Amino acid sequence: MKEIKQNARLERLRRKLAVLARLSRRHKSDVDGSYTGTPRDGGKPVQDADDL
Repeated sequence: MKEIKQNARLERLRRKLAVLARLSRRHKSDVDGSYTGTPRDGGKPVQDADDL
């Protein structure tokens, strides 16, 4: 019985992590604020205080 509950918890966790992985691929934001690519509008990147 204990093993069945543990497997069910692991399966729920696996599904939640899969959703988070899909969401992270969909959004192109950088939560740490560092510049990691080309601006979406094609303009020049702006350097702010945390980039120094």
